[in-house]
Amino acid sequence: MLKSGQQQIPYRIIKSSGIVTGIALISAAAGIASLENNNFVLASAPGLFTAAWILQRAWPIAAKNPPLELGVTCEIRKSPGAGLGLFAKKDIKRGTFLFDYLGEEITEDEFEQRYGKIGAANYGLELYPLFPWQKSTLIDAIDPAKSNAGRYMNHAFPNSPLYNVVKRRQRWPIPALRLFAARDIKAGEELCWNYGQDYWRGRENMLRQHTTHHTTQVIIT
Repeated sequence: MLKSGQQQIPYRIIKSSGIVTGIALISAAAGIASLENNNFVLASAPGLFTAAWILQRAWPIAAKNPPLELGVTCEIRKSPGAGLGLFAKKDIKRGTFLFDYLGEEITEDEFEQRYGKIGAANYGLELYPLFPWQKSTLIDAIDPAKSNAGRYMNHAFPNSPLYNVVKRRQRWPIPALRLFAARDIKAGEELCWNYGQDYWRGRENMLRQHTTHHTTQVIIT
């Protein structure tokens, strides 16, 4: 297994929206029209908006702490009603950087050859690029030797009291999925994050089966 500190990169908060992209296109059209009318102030608006749009998608916020260390600040053990889980060995304050979700980085074509689609992989996720036209990188954490402790974290929906880890997607300079404490976490608590609705498409029966054992927590390990 990779150590928690391997391949870590500075944290970025990423927010993107199709609405923002649409506004950018409208602004570009308005800028061209303004330039034709010799209104250089309005003509510069599209460039400024585009710069703001890029900045919004890749605003750098440095992590204030090193990642959790397996065996020191977190540990892998049996999770009630599920398989293995990841547990805090020490108290963790809200906002603490935990680690990146690490695994084997492969292309979309390689991922499709293995699983057919992203939803078919139990430990797979997509890393988003800075721009929509760029190709995505995919993470396959099926092999513990090529991943880190993140692969052992179980699922909990945000409305569950078990939910205590929030994910943030980084698009630049290197795409990554970063994990932080969503609230104060006590030593002994299991670390749980939201896999997302896409993960449960086609797994509805599994979702119902596991919620009966583990409240709103669900896991495949």
